[in-house]
Amino acid sequence: MTTADVSAGLMRHCKAPTLVMAAEKDCLFPGPGVIERAKQIIPDCETYLLEGRGHMNFLSDEEKKMIVDFLKD
Repeated sequence: MTTADVSAGLMRHCKAPTLVMAAEKDCLFPGPGVIERAKQIIPDCETYLLEGRGHMNFLSDEEKKMIVDFLKD
């Protein structure tokens, strides 16, 4: 599945708080493109680019905390 497979029309109806995290050097889903597309089609989404990392990297403690804080709000 590529970002083009995501229905923009359906995603524009998304009302749930959404956090999109993507890795800059992901060979399957390059982060900059994923982030750009998410901002275009998901209303009020938060985005975070995992700089310098590729597919299936571990998250730092700070990034894990970001996810927990997002879920708590």
